[in-house]
Amino acid sequence: SSGVSNAFALASIASIMANNGTFKGVHFMNQETLVEASRAHDPVFDHGLLKYFTRTNGGFGKFERHNETFYGWGGYG
Repeated sequence: SSGVSNAFALASIASIMANNGTFKGVHFMNQETLVEASRAHDPVFDHGLLKYFTRTNGGFGKFERHNETFYGWGGYG
């Protein structure tokens, strides 16, 4: 990946992952791919965020805050 994208494209990818592989009625990912894309690596320290966070195979960051877990784009992948 070149890392070049826009907010709409990133939101579309996040929507696909959040909706079990489907976006606007079209199925893009099977369950096995979703599981693999969500698989997390060991936590790393991010010098920009000044905290540890976990990256997934799909390029998202897995963040935990106040007993909640959420995924966000970390510019990785």
